[in-house]
This record gives sequence, C-alpha cells and structure tokens, in this order.
Amino acid sequence: LDTVTDTPVKNYAVLESGSNGNLTFEETLSAWAREGSTVSARSKKVYAETIVQKMTAPDRVSFGLFVDASSGNEIGKLATDYGYIGNGQKRNSNTAESYGASYTVGDIIGVAYDSVSGTIEFFKNGTSQGVAYTGIPVDQDYIIGLGLLASECSINFGQQPFIYPPPEGYDGLFQTWSQWARSALGYAADRIIALE
Repeated sequence: LDTVTDTPVKNYAVLESGSNGNLTFEETLSAWAREGSTVSARSKKVYAETIVQKMTAPDRVSFGLFVDASSGNEIGKLATDYGYIGNGQKRNSNTAESYGASYTVGDIIGVAYDSVSGTIEFFKNGTSQGVAYTGIPVDQDYIIGLGLLASECSINFGQQPFIYPPPEGYDGLFQTWSQWARSALGYAADRIIALE
C-alpha cells in the first residue's frame, strides 16, 4: 500500500506534469526538458530528494533550483538556474564547474535550499557535496525540479518519508492549507482567517 503524508495542514508540491501522481518525470525525446515543483520555495528552508531511474549519459540529468520552467534546457543554463549535474559538476549561467561526486541510476540526490540566506547544498546518498552556491537572490520565486535529456527520475518533496534525513531546520516543500487556498482559490484573506 502506497501512502502519502499530505494532510489538510500540509499540501506537498508535485511536479507540474509527469506520471506516478506527478512525482516521476521521463524525457524520451532528443531534446532537453524540465519540470518544476507546483510550490515556490520562497521564504523557506526546503529539502527534496530525487532518485535517478534512467540515465543515458552522465551529463543528461540535472537537479536543482530555477525560475523558468518553460525553458527547454538543463538546469544551470540560465542565470536564474542552480543545478547539480550527473557528471558531478555544478552549473549556473551556463558555466559548469567541478563540484561533487558524479551520480548514476539508483543514486538518491538531495537538495537543501535556504531562501532566507540564499544558499543551496546538494547531497549524494545522504552525503553532503558541500554548499554549491551562496548569494542566490532571495527575491525570486524559485522552484525545485529536474532537467532531463532521454532520462527519468522520481522526486520526493516530503509526501513520503525522506530516504535520508534533511539537514537541521529544513522541511519538505509544501503549502499550508491557507496558503494553498489563497493562491489556488483566490479567497480574500479575511474570509480564510474566519474559516481557520
């Protein structure tokens, strides 16, 4: 039996599209595609994990933070992208640098993003690869997601227990009920407060 920890109090993010309840994303064509979370990581300290299920080459999976979900690029191509690539590099503004260990099928990659201090750190199978970037602008509505080319990954924003514990002070990516209601239903703030 597969269960999730969504509650009326916590509405966990999923990917904008995909399979497995929008928690699995597969790119089968010969062009980059990206999918991001349905919830912004703004003003939060969030953690998420992805498991690589299919990888046709080490540089064809990217995981991280971005603003533009419509871009057909790996994460790290744009100035507002901060990605960890399967070959072990980190990438931002189309500049790749040596960073951490490479990863492959079966590896679990974690991301810890602190939108208050503007830092992002990646993990491979529970081991920190170090802080990848500091000084990330905190006034952006970043989302967490995947950039894939002929590859497949599943992601966990916290609806399932994490395989590896998040760093101290970090939680999954979710909206509270009142945040969801305000954004999805457009209720007036005073009406929501009355319902709470």
